[in-house]
This record gives sequence, C-alpha cells and structure tokens, in this order.
Amino acid sequence: MLGAFLFGILAVYLQSEALFLLASCAFGMAMGMGFHLRFAALGVVSSAHHKSFAMTLVVSGGCLAAFAGPEAAQGTINMIQAYPYMGTMIMTGIYHVLNAVFLLMVMFPETVETKKDELVLSKDTPPSPAATRPPIYQLLLTRSFLVPMLLSSCSWATMAMPMGIVRIAMASVGYTSRQSLYVMEMHFLGMYAPGFVTGKWIQASGYKFMCRIGCAVFMVALILLQVVRVVDHFALWAIGMVLIGVGWNFVFTSSTVWLTKGNLQEQYASSTVRAMHDFFMFMLSGIWILSASFIYAAGGEQLSGWGLLLWVVLGIWAFMLLLLVFDFLGPHITTKLPAAVQSDANDKRTDTPKEALALSVSITNR
Repeated sequence: MLGAFLFGILAVYLQSEALFLLASCAFGMAMGMGFHLRFAALGVVSSAHHKSFAMTLVVSGGCLAAFAGPEAAQGTINMIQAYPYMGTMIMTGIYHVLNAVFLLMVMFPETVETKKDELVLSKDTPPSPAATRPPIYQLLLTRSFLVPMLLSSCSWATMAMPMGIVRIAMASVGYTSRQSLYVMEMHFLGMYAPGFVTGKWIQASGYKFMCRIGCAVFMVALILLQVVRVVDHFALWAIGMVLIGVGWNFVFTSSTVWLTKGNLQEQYASSTVRAMHDFFMFMLSGIWILSASFIYAAGGEQLSGWGLLLWVVLGIWAFMLLLLVFDFLGPHITTKLPAAVQSDANDKRTDTPKEALALSVSITNR
C-alpha cells in the first residue's frame, strides 16, 4: 500500500505513464489482499451466532465506500492546482493508511491449521497419514474448485469491464461527469448492499440456485445497457449498472460459498484453497478487464465501442451459464484423483452451514 502511494505521487509529479502503471499495479495488489480478507471474519468471531453479524458490518463498509470513494476522488482532483490528481493520490494513500490501522486493531486468533502444521513439523511427532496433503496441482483439477473459481472470474469480468468504460461511454453522448459519477455510485451500492440478505437467500435456495439467479440478473442488465444505444436515457444507464452490481454480488458470493463446500478444506489447508482461488480469479478476470479499453476503442466512436464491449461481455456471460449447465448435467471435471478429493456428491446439497452463510454476506472489507 505504501509503495502504491509513493509511486502514485511520483507518477503525477513527474507526469510518468510508466510510474502510473506501476502504481496502479501496486494498488491492484492491495485491493486483492483486501478482498481476501472476506475470509478472515470466519476466524475472528468465535461465536457462530455472531459471525453473520460481523460480516454484515464488513459489507456495510462497502456500502459507505460506494459514495465516500467516488466523491473523495472527484473532490480532490484539483486540490493541488499545479498537479491535477495529486490530491486524489494523497486521499487514496490516506484511505490505505486508515485501513492498515484498523487491521492492526483486529486480534486474529491462531488457526487450527497452524497448530496442525506445527505438530507435523515437530521433530518429536512424525507426520500422520491424515496430515499428508495431495499435490497442489490436483486441487486445480477438481470440479469443486474449478467451477466456482471460473464462476468468480467470469462474474468479475462481466461486472468490471462495463464499469471501467461506462463513464467514457456516457461522456461520449453528452452526459456530465457528475451524472456518470452518480451512475458509478449506484453501481457500487448494487455490488455491496445485497450482502445483507444474500446469505439468507442462499440458505433458503442453495448457492447453485443463487448463481443462476445472478446470471439472470446479469442478462437483464446487459439488455438494458444495450438498449441505451437506441433509447438513450439516464435511467437505463443507472438501472443497468445497478443490476450489473447485483448480479456480481449474487454470483461472486455464491461461488465463494461454493468453494467452502465438500471436503477440499480437509484435503488441503483452507488458506491454500482460498489463496489459489483468488489468485486464478483475479488473474483470469484481470486479463479481460485489461482488454476492455482496447475492445471499446476497436468498436468505433460514441456508443459503437460500447456495443462491441457488451457483446464480448455477453460471451463471458454465456460461458458462465454453460458452466452452470455443465455442472448440473455434465460429467466430472477431474483426472484420477484420491476419492476424498472428489466431493461432487457433497455439492448436491442445498443446505448451507452457518460459517458458509456468514461468508456469503462478506463481499469485501472495502
């Protein structure tokens, strides 16, 4: 976080695109670690009864950030007249410092996995067969890991590609910066606000069903955002981007809960499963997000590029839908693995443990 702040300040001061790119990469890494903290609430709160409430507080911070972040960025652009956006970089650094301070106040308990690892590494205690974990590559080939990871990646790409371009597209047809900022704020609210109820809906209907609902919401959003090319109305932009955020919430939350199902956590350290999930999720979705500006530029002027971008996003949505259909009808996505790793039978259940439910309403610490 400190490196991102320093590189950002230098980039603005020196007007260096290379340093700005480096700062953006550092900010992205900090954001990825921040999102990974959605798993931490499971261990911080000891009482299962209060886990859901703790994660609701986490997601409520996202609702606040939906307005505080964009407004702070917009308001500090010209804070230092000689160096536009210097104030925005400083404000971003302040937020990161506050985030670090708050994290230092959290008392993270010692995990069970740490204790097990200490026993395995002890010279006096030989490793038991139960403590021997299969090679990590086997994790990457299991259906119970691969499907939710790909769903998470697709949900990020489907949400973030339009999000990154929408203000440019709106400006091209005459909307003001303030109007597009409102659309972004509503979009962020759509991303985080459903977290208060998504957990209950997963409990009632199952995480796979909620992934399907999320795909349906994505489809409605993409239709509305395509319609603006014909009927250009502010409400269509706003509603479409809100629904994009809601669809992301449903699919991303449900696929995160999906990851906790089965016995992957018994075969591998849960920290390994979660870290590998987030690594591949951000890597795959990042490739698509990086390509969004090139796709938009290739489409032509005004909303022609916007239309092309949405067609590409529609393709990602179709792949997400195929994953759900394949999981419902298709064979196992796996090689010959230990029987304990193949947890598809457990994936058929629609009940959700309390800890998984608590996880479902924790989207981000941001």
